[in-house]
Amino acid sequence: MSFKNRPFWDNPGVPPVGGREAVRFVKRLNPRVFCVFARNKNWNLAVFEGVVKEGNLVGIEHYWLSLDKKFIAAARKKGVNHDREEMTIFDNIAYGFEQTVKEPSRKIKVRMHKLPSHPMTVVLHKNGHVNAYVALKGETYLMDYVWIEATIPKTLVEWPRFLYMDIFGTHLKTRKPGYERIDHRKKK
Repeated sequence: MSFKNRPFWDNPGVPPVGGREAVRFVKRLNPRVFCVFARNKNWNLAVFEGVVKEGNLVGIEHYWLSLDKKFIAAARKKGVNHDREEMTIFDNIAYGFEQTVKEPSRKIKVRMHKLPSHPMTVVLHKNGHVNAYVALKGETYLMDYVWIEATIPKTLVEWPRFLYMDIFGTHLKTRKPGYERIDHRKKK
């Protein structure tokens, strides 16, 4: 499922709220989703999905999945009957990434613009699932999602500023959840 064809909330079993439950549900609906960014601004999610062609991972795409009811209502009013919205050039400043693809491959190296110290290896498995692996506190984790705490601009001329990002994952050996905080606030 690419979230292009039907509204997210129309899927059976969708959790009634956003957050970690919604992230897990999105990843279950679409096994090619390897990472989701959630934030304090609203319930919309930045979704990162592997692009697969002929059994190989050929790239990464990212987009917004609108879960916030205000965004959904505005889209329906415009006649849009799905909850996927492409990233804008401004979104790419905050949520963009660089990818290294060696054709043909089942692995891609990805470096997020706002997480340059935490490169990921994105892997296409034989079962068609795409996962990302990242080092947190020196150990390898299966990436789950990233929480972003940011300022919320009060005027149109202000830009949001990332305060911190929490990277959540599952330790590969112990299978225990863990996280690492990347603090974007300037040290005084």
